[in-house]
Amino acid sequence: MEPTAQSLARTYFDCVYSDAWEKVEEVEGIQNHSQHGKLVLYALTRLHERGETPVRTREVVDTYRTVAHSKGMSPVSERSVRDYLGELAQLGITRATEHNRGKDGRKYNEHRLSKSVSAVRSGVSTLLESA
Repeated sequence: MEPTAQSLARTYFDCVYSDAWEKVEEVEGIQNHSQHGKLVLYALTRLHERGETPVRTREVVDTYRTVAHSKGMSPVSERSVRDYLGELAQLGITRATEHNRGKDGRKYNEHRLSKSVSAVRSGVSTLLESA
């Protein structure tokens, strides 16, 4: 059975609409986050743009503190940054991979974006413009 022009148009519309809706949901998920949550995400985005991801939590914390200070904000604790990174991963905006070093007992997480940089920048743009 040959596809008709109407069925092809419908398939195309469904694909475009689905992609556009997913992008809107990504941006809204980011925009609904707290200011510090957005700054944590922005810090991870900067690291990504420099080609430094996946990156360990402590590097995200250091970059976040620099960004917070540059925006005239007092940074939150390292524990809070870890919590924000966990929330971002649960929302599917970032991805965290846990590494376990075995007998020496050291565990650490590496983080990376799982959404496009443009979607993330759209989501944090109001914070970045206002600060």
